[in-house]
Amino acid sequence: MVKPAAIDKKKLFTLLEKLGYINRTRGGTYMVFERPGNVKKIMIRQLSELTPALLNDILVKVSDQTEISVENLKSMMNEP
Repeated sequence: MVKPAAIDKKKLFTLLEKLGYINRTRGGTYMVFERPGNVKKIMIRQLSELTPALLNDILVKVSDQTEISVENLKSMMNEP
């Protein structure tokens, strides 16, 4: 089995910041992003690789909170 290539987390973090998420990480295992007005937080394990499946799960959560489609979020991630 071929392992899927890891995705650069910096692109995801930049996208979250563009969408108004605030990095509330205080050390520990997870990076925590909150968006004012949303109850749910986006939590990302710091030590794990960002695989396409994990990225999709995170983008689905972001899409639910922002009402931006997953496809649009993916294209926004690839913008310079």
